[in-house]
Amino acid sequence: MTTLTVNSKTFNSTTDPLLPTPALAKPISKRIARIDTYLNALFQAGEFSGSVAIACDKADIITRSYGLSNREHEVLNTPQTRFRIGSLTKQFTAVSILQLQEKGLLNVHSPISNYLPSYPRCENITVHHLLSHTSGIPEYLDPGAFSDFFEWMQLPTTLGHLVDRFKDLPLEFVPGEKFKYGNSGYALLAQIIESLTQQPYADYLQVNVLDPLALRNTGQEIPLAVITHLAQGYVPIQGDVYLQASPFDLSIAQGAGGLYSTVADLVKWNQWLCGKDADRRVLGQAARAMMLTPVVQIDIAETPDAFYCYGVALDTYLERSRIHHLGGISGFASALAYYPKEKLTIAVLSNFEAATVQSIGEELATIMFEPFPTTQPDVSKNN
Repeated sequence: MTTLTVNSKTFNSTTDPLLPTPALAKPISKRIARIDTYLNALFQAGEFSGSVAIACDKADIITRSYGLSNREHEVLNTPQTRFRIGSLTKQFTAVSILQLQEKGLLNVHSPISNYLPSYPRCENITVHHLLSHTSGIPEYLDPGAFSDFFEWMQLPTTLGHLVDRFKDLPLEFVPGEKFKYGNSGYALLAQIIESLTQQPYADYLQVNVLDPLALRNTGQEIPLAVITHLAQGYVPIQGDVYLQASPFDLSIAQGAGGLYSTVADLVKWNQWLCGKDADRRVLGQAARAMMLTPVVQIDIAETPDAFYCYGVALDTYLERSRIHHLGGISGFASALAYYPKEKLTIAVLSNFEAATVQSIGEELATIMFEPFPTTQPDVSKNN
């Protein structure tokens, strides 16, 4: 069960609707024309290249793809195209951590000194703080903090060397005092996974999460490895002029942003993570409920009802509760949202760095939520 407090009122997202209306009145098939019109207009305007999936259940799903996955060789994006998903990776890391808790190997409320005794000041930081971005640890992907950042981001690294870059920096605030989104905490979570399992993060994730859920097009990108159907990321400049995105070695984003996936895999992931009757072999219902429970308010003026959980955010859109997250990494942008009452998943993956994936996902949700007329329109006035 997931609860969400909005304007001092508490909702149970599995039972309480935020609107006195039923779930989606019409299946996706009744809305395809509107969806296609909107997405085609975006593509024709040069504002989108990538893939989209919309699903209400395992049977009612559509996918759409636009543009080129590789502009040099004129390879089309398809539903099978793999995209770097950036910070959507954090959900997978959080599930791995909670899985280790279910196995009795850690407790999220224990200090990380239990698992990383050599990390400075770790007796004041818990695993819970890392999961919820409340640890106070500085951001290691901050170009302003490291003079060699743009050279370093192109080179392969290990989790140990990555953590060494920020472990001796002073905390920005007392752990648990407030929320500040960042990537350092999730790099440490990946290091905890490796320490407890004596396996590389990518190997643990593959065997214990991805394989059991049959997410065959999702994985950790290995430096220099050829990954079939992986899109190239681009930065649109003007008209038909595009730049290849800046080189970025994905070993730098381990645990925080290093995965690739497809829209179909992300739909399957979302339906498992948020679904009421999900397969419990990977993670039990209680652990999934913990992951989706609000921890700390996100201080964004435009969305006062936004809360961060473990690897996902909770807020409302069109007065409907929403579980979602965004991702962005050199040349790519991603958005994944789930509306519990409607059991609606919307996944947007783009190989345009500046694609407005959140607004695209929200516009698609708007189309899905629009009511259909219950009676035939009166056409007599037109005769």
